[in-house]
Amino acid sequence: MIIEFSVGNFRSIKDVQTLSMVAAPISSKYKELDEQNVFQATEKIRLVKTKAIYGANASGKSNIIKALKVFQQIILHSFKDENVVPESTDRFLLGEEKDLETPTFMQMIFIIDEVIYRYGFEYRNDCIISEWLYGRPAQKEVYYYVRDKNEIKFNDTKLKKISKLFNLSHNLLQKKSLILSMSHIFDSSILGSISAYVASMGIIYEIYRERAIQMVAPLLQYKESLDDISDILKFADTSIEKIEVFEVKNKDGREWLDLIQVKSLDENPFDIDIIHDILEGKRKFFISANHINRYRNNMVEQLDFEYHESEGTKKLLELSISILNSIQNGIPLIIDEFDSRFHPIISQRIVDLYNKNSSRAQFIFTTHDTNLLNAKLLRRDQIAFVEKDKYGASHLYDLVEFKGVRNDASFEKDYLDGRYGAIPFVGDFESIFNK
Repeated sequence: MIIEFSVGNFRSIKDVQTLSMVAAPISSKYKELDEQNVFQATEKIRLVKTKAIYGANASGKSNIIKALKVFQQIILHSFKDENVVPESTDRFLLGEEKDLETPTFMQMIFIIDEVIYRYGFEYRNDCIISEWLYGRPAQKEVYYYVRDKNEIKFNDTKLKKISKLFNLSHNLLQKKSLILSMSHIFDSSILGSISAYVASMGIIYEIYRERAIQMVAPLLQYKESLDDISDILKFADTSIEKIEVFEVKNKDGREWLDLIQVKSLDENPFDIDIIHDILEGKRKFFISANHINRYRNNMVEQLDFEYHESEGTKKLLELSISILNSIQNGIPLIIDEFDSRFHPIISQRIVDLYNKNSSRAQFIFTTHDTNLLNAKLLRRDQIAFVEKDKYGASHLYDLVEFKGVRNDASFEKDYLDGRYGAIPFVGDFESIFNK
């Protein structure tokens, strides 16, 4: 479970900004929100299940999600790929010259098996500057290891085997690699569980969604998941009765003709992009969307999902897999541009699903959908805003930080009226055409 995530000197984020999932000591107008939208993570810590992040275009809200993705990527891949750190270096460029030498800072506080961990690192394009892991197995926080470039101090009580391994091999650590990224070569349940938790986080950043359908298709071959996905699409009123997945094994694409009804091909021929995808082997799986043809005695028509379905339905399929995995296993799901291509009612139902989940799964997302700014859906500590200052630096803050906001306030109206900031100050578009 994520308690908070902090990032500094990354893209539009200059000073360290913190996204907190800690529930504030507040009471909502609708008391059921105070029970279902939060959960008791430890004896002293209550967390919210969902967090919505709002802001104008180019405010930097997507950079919060991208920072989480980079945090995950460096942890998982920096030991195997020395290019991960240089490619992940994207510092704030609108500051003073000295700011260009300031390393990027990332830190997450989270809970695994009732232990609170605080892990983070600083890096520049040429090396890891520092790295640290602290834990709180009891009341007091203790260090597990602290790194300053290539100098490492281990807690021999907690990580005795790893400490000995590093003492025996001084060349084991690479300057562009995190110690946590090496967890797979250590016999350490602590580092292994932390690495596995970070890997399990579903982080969907818009730029990484290319060809997502074909990437998730193999997962749809498991019948239980396929049935659940079909139900989600059906309940979302997409008119799809069932989803089926077939693996295309031959290389020339002829098998596709057997998978799609001739009538569908005659009336709706493939466009040139799909033909190229088939011939080039990019489409390894065929996803069939089964529809009921009311004009032909309720006959089932199998249609090519990627070709016939809308972009919103495609996104719902992609997200459904992540949502099921998240809620069934109690792991975080983090999405940039969550509401794009979705009807507001669908977005609202998904948020409500997370608010009511009992597995402690968390949902963090950026959005422009002001319909979600609803006191019946979200508490004030579940709403965050990102706004740029006059220097171009992004600042992250929560609605609950505003004094005088009533529990029965219209969050949506007040936001659009500019009371909370984080909205665009739009110029006079008409003047462009009246020259």
